[in-house]
Amino acid sequence: MDDAVVEVLNRYDHVVVDPTNVDWGFLSRIRAVKVSYLDLGEYVAMELGDCAVGRGVFVGYDQLWGRHVVNASSPEWVEYIKCQVRHVMEMGV
Repeated sequence: MDDAVVEVLNRYDHVVVDPTNVDWGFLSRIRAVKVSYLDLGEYVAMELGDCAVGRGVFVGYDQLWGRHVVNASSPEWVEYIKCQVRHVMEMGV
């Protein structure tokens, strides 16, 4: 990401970011409110902290996106999402 990207993003009030693919030095130059994207219905295998989930939450597979579809009401999945949220908030996004 370069200065031109920073200039464009600074035109917005809110910017959605992928918390697994972010350069914090770059991100600190963005004045907008930064919102992290977390997938709530599919397992993306994001490397966020020590968050882990068992295969028992998987209910299918999305061939198009190459991701496991999850039972979003599973208590194990809910705890996994909470763990990701805590980690992202610690990151400041």
